[in-house]
Amino acid sequence: MADKDTLPSFDEMPSFDDIPDGQQAPQPERPLMFDDLPSFDDMPDSAPQRPQAESKLKTFGREAAHGVLPAVGGIGGAGAGVALGTAAAPFLGPLAPAGPIIGGLLGMIGGSTATDKAQSIALDAIGFNDDAQRAANARCRKPTPRSQMAPPR
Repeated sequence: MADKDTLPSFDEMPSFDDIPDGQQAPQPERPLMFDDLPSFDDMPDSAPQRPQAESKLKTFGREAAHGVLPAVGGIGGAGAGVALGTAAAPFLGPLAPAGPIIGGLLGMIGGSTATDKAQSIALDAIGFNDDAQRAANARCRKPTPRSQMAPPR
């Protein structure tokens, strides 16, 4: 072989002709038939189990706990948005009265969304990801007439 600082030449590389032919896979006595294959019922379940839906009280507690920080972030964002909307009001002309309202709404949505995303990242970082459980709880909820008026997500 060549030095460790140089690349090997093509002539020094092993070829498939150097592999002995005696290492053949053993041939079965008879060919495999369809009935020889294991059935799906006999196979181990390797798919992750989906969580079962929780009770209404547990679902309420889980969703309330997930909503506290985004609500606080939305309130803080609304305050900042009102301040920015008020500061921008002189430049809005006839729309000046709407500046603080629009700023407050945009600040509330932005603050709530940013806090929710930060909460999700922090929960994933500490190993507490309950998205599958929340999805199972949402799937088992009975639709109410009011929720059926909302557009589907």
